[in-house]
Amino acid sequence: MHLRIALPLALSTTAAAQPPSPIVTPRTAPRAEYVLVSGVTGTLPSNRHWSPAVSHGDTMYVFGGRTGEGGGGTRRNDLYSFDATTLTWTQHNADGDANAPSQRFRNAAAWDPVRDVLVIFGGEDAAGTTLNDTWEWDAATNTWTDVTALVSTPPSARRFSAMAWDPITQGMILHGGQDASGARDDTWGYFGPAGGGWAQFTPPTSPGLRANHSLVTRFDRGDIFLCAGHDVGATPNRIHYTDAWRWNPLTLDWEQIVTSTNAVNASMAGNQAVYDPIRQRVVLTGGQGISTNAAATGGAYGTEYGGSPTNWTSEFDCITNEWKLYGATTFGASDSVIGRASRYYTGFLNGKVYKWGGQNPAGGNESSVKEYQANPIADSTPIGAGCDNSLTFPVTLAPRAIQAGSGTTPSRPWLGSAYEFTTDGLVAGSLSATLVGFTTAPAPIPLNLVFPASNPCDLLIDAAVATIPLTIVGGSADAALSLGDDTALLTLTVNLQTVQVEGALTWVSASNMLQLQIGVN
Repeated sequence: MHLRIALPLALSTTAAAQPPSPIVTPRTAPRAEYVLVSGVTGTLPSNRHWSPAVSHGDTMYVFGGRTGEGGGGTRRNDLYSFDATTLTWTQHNADGDANAPSQRFRNAAAWDPVRDVLVIFGGEDAAGTTLNDTWEWDAATNTWTDVTALVSTPPSARRFSAMAWDPITQGMILHGGQDASGARDDTWGYFGPAGGGWAQFTPPTSPGLRANHSLVTRFDRGDIFLCAGHDVGATPNRIHYTDAWRWNPLTLDWEQIVTSTNAVNASMAGNQAVYDPIRQRVVLTGGQGISTNAAATGGAYGTEYGGSPTNWTSEFDCITNEWKLYGATTFGASDSVIGRASRYYTGFLNGKVYKWGGQNPAGGNESSVKEYQANPIADSTPIGAGCDNSLTFPVTLAPRAIQAGSGTTPSRPWLGSAYEFTTDGLVAGSLSATLVGFTTAPAPIPLNLVFPASNPCDLLIDAAVATIPLTIVGGSADAALSLGDDTALLTLTVNLQTVQVEGALTWVSASNMLQLQIGVN
């Protein structure tokens, strides 16, 4: 049984419903905010934009890209990495290196964590020619290899395609892009020279013709998330997409995610999505977003090409399946830290979203490193140890493992959500409950009235403010604590401990305590 209880008084408020689009929630503390990263050292890349970054561990890789605006500028083929732990940039090959892929931008890129290589596909070179070559960079030897001749028939030459690692099939998934015929809707897998190279999939369902979109791996869900992009060939106005899709590696098919509200993804093209597994959100910032010209759609905000980038951050909540918008309430207003940027490089490193480079409305390139994460981050800490029940099994309290695709992720106590937890080691027929309190004062209790010395442990909750009765199924009980949307909760320490009474007070046992750090998402 899954029971929920709300904390009393100011803590019992219900989370506010997401406002209808395009109302934007201000991006102000204590919500997640962008901040400038100081102390960055090393060999910094020249300012550039319009090629995706690739993340692996705590490192973000930046390959190629373009400087300048319009059809001009300089294409690059140098490779850099940014270490989020040491805040250091490292150059791996210089621009113009004949042993690297040709100078390009608008290419696809992803990291193969099994073979530990960076994979680059296609893009557009300095002459404006679209490409369909495949390159791999070996991190151990700092060596580029052109594997085009070693793999089977690749996708057509294209730009603006999106690629991500598939943890189930152990290969890359590439979707869409723009080739000589226009926007594409095909799906491909890449498994390296030894794994058969490129293979085209024929999924029964597909996200539609699109380019300039994003694919991100959700390792905790065992899938790939697709969002944003546009069909550049649609007339009279290009179509911008506000939907969300997932690639299911078990069925080799695309599944549209039904969002729970009508909130719009405001960063629909010209940017790169990144997945934050801590908050379980997909984050997009800036990009070519919603237009203030509603003529083509009849609404207050259209979905045709919007011109200069917005400063809004669009987040897809992977728990509730809804888009949420953060930033200034005025479209196009500048943010003091992130400004208005599109076509930037981003990745999830060291527990945070990092963002570098990109293009501002004037056509200039950004150069500072910014980081983005909630403060505080929701978490729970086990304190103490439980004691045994009458069957000599320990009573334990832990965050509930939430099913997320083919994997699981522990529940976290985010403001305005339900923190779910599980108690194990319970005995059928016993009276069990989880106590909720704000203070702790360990006090020994005579837990075994028949053999008092055999099972001692402490009651850790002092002055419980709520009690959550538990229903036992197979020795376990799931329950949830509903947290309101009141930021006053962030100043409190919330403690949970389960107590079990067997028979007529013949045996009493208690779990460890969970101390909650409530975070704002």
